[in-house]
Amino acid sequence: MTKLWRAIEESPLLMDVKDVWRERLGMEFEPLSRFLEAMNIVATRLPGRTPWSSLKVVENDDGFVAFCESTCESKEVLRADVICHQLNSRQLAAELNAALNLGRKPEWLDKSRRVWFLGNLSLELQSRPVYMSLHIASDLIIEALHAAAAHARSTFLLLDLNSKRRDQKFDASAKIVDCKPVEFEQLISVTSDGCLLARSKSRELIASTLGVTLESRLSGYVFQRKGKHRMLAFNSEIEITSETNGNWYIEQLLAKPNVAFRCTHLESLLAGLAEETSIGSIGELVDIEALKAYRDRLLEIDEELEEAVSYNDPARQEKLGSEREAILDQIKSAQGLGGRVRQKFDAERSRKTVCKAISRSIEAIEKVHPELGLHLHKSINLGLEVSYSSDVVIDWLF
Repeated sequence: MTKLWRAIEESPLLMDVKDVWRERLGMEFEPLSRFLEAMNIVATRLPGRTPWSSLKVVENDDGFVAFCESTCESKEVLRADVICHQLNSRQLAAELNAALNLGRKPEWLDKSRRVWFLGNLSLELQSRPVYMSLHIASDLIIEALHAAAAHARSTFLLLDLNSKRRDQKFDASAKIVDCKPVEFEQLISVTSDGCLLARSKSRELIASTLGVTLESRLSGYVFQRKGKHRMLAFNSEIEITSETNGNWYIEQLLAKPNVAFRCTHLESLLAGLAEETSIGSIGELVDIEALKAYRDRLLEIDEELEEAVSYNDPARQEKLGSEREAILDQIKSAQGLGGRVRQKFDAERSRKTVCKAISRSIEAIEKVHPELGLHLHKSINLGLEVSYSSDVVIDWLF
């Protein structure tokens, strides 16, 4: 076991003097010392010369003295030697979040800060939530399990210190709440300079633990929407990016290569508007059913926001708020004064909106899939009309 996990397991209070942490971590102490924070707490005892002995710490006018009660030997010690250092679980949670690429900001679920929500897995791993527990007592491990289950309300991954500390009661409870436990050691490695990294087979292990079949290693040409994400491949492994309006526009172009789309046409399709054409500007009428659907969705969002507030779920509140603003913008752009449906849409405004959305999406794609981003940059033509032209015929999967 990596010394970091063993050191945490051997510290029931997650707090000890620096020399004890140094002994437990050995050569890893210096690079891992960032996980320790000094507390304004003075230890009552220090380790003695043998594993079975200890020294009592007493404070006097001159400082601190540590003495052996059996031999009456004593020595002066510095304040730095008797100050307790606690494991910084927030720092650990943040670095685990980064190592597993979970996104979002970790949050603690109990007052002891030993149970944390770390974030969500990728879409290919069904966006399952991931938690960590730093408890070592069996009853507290079960409490951590239920705290995570109440937060997740679905299948979740729980990282813990040692599978040997899970008892039959834990196994039964985990089965009921659909918890999938995994040891830190199985997923995370610690480099010689103290960096936390996901192990090379961690993705496959997580998939196996969750019972998920990984299809993202299939090669091909993919530009497929999956909920709020977009699966990307260009004769390569699949990468994932967030779904955007620009990606939706790009999909329409890829589906019909060498076909020129007016920006007004694409924008109206995205907004659910029924288009009418006229010379010069493009005349567009709003589909009344689409407007009704917008307003119905706004009512649903208001109800869901109330539920998110009651569950104290700020991430869901933020998502719903963003969706609400987007719908209001659509309705506002589609209506004139007094709530009347606008009869005209300016072609130049549509060009700016659509082309900017496509350009931003290509930039985002380039960050996760440079080859595909370069291909789109070279093959998509922007203007009042936009089109996709490739040198070769590509069979895209949508």
